[in-house]
Amino acid sequence: MRVIAVNIIFRLYEVFSLKEKRSIKRKVIERIKNKFNISIAETGSMDSLTTLEISFSAVSNDYKHLDEIYQNVINFIESNFVLEIVDVQKEFL
Repeated sequence: MRVIAVNIIFRLYEVFSLKEKRSIKRKVIERIKNKFNISIAETGSMDSLTTLEISFSAVSNDYKHLDEIYQNVINFIESNFVLEIVDVQKEFL
């Protein structure tokens, strides 16, 4: 069994309240959950208005398949959301 764990940090602009940030976070997480069969959650920077940090993980028998999932999620985020990706950390377990 192979596992991938990915942490993504986004820079948010023009967000003026935590309520507004939560709305953005919910949209991002729900759309990714609906599109891909992965576990995803907000994992850091919860009180920051300018930073959103989410992490996801997936399980497979093949590292190649996990890397495809990773690439597909990143491409989906870049093509469907107006968010600046600041940092991505990927780890195979």
